[in-house]
Amino acid sequence: MTAVDTCPDARVLQPIASVPRTVALTSVALVTPLFAVLYFLTVPNGTWPST
Repeated sequence: MTAVDTCPDARVLQPIASVPRTVALTSVALVTPLFAVLYFLTVPNGTWPST
């Protein structure tokens, strides 16, 4: 016999399926602009400078 069997008001907690999806979308939404700006700043403006 477990504690759930002895307590009639006990609730079984189950993980929410949308949490991993929400974390992934939030991460992409925060990281994508950062990488886009860094990529834009590293693109060369013209040809390689000659010495």
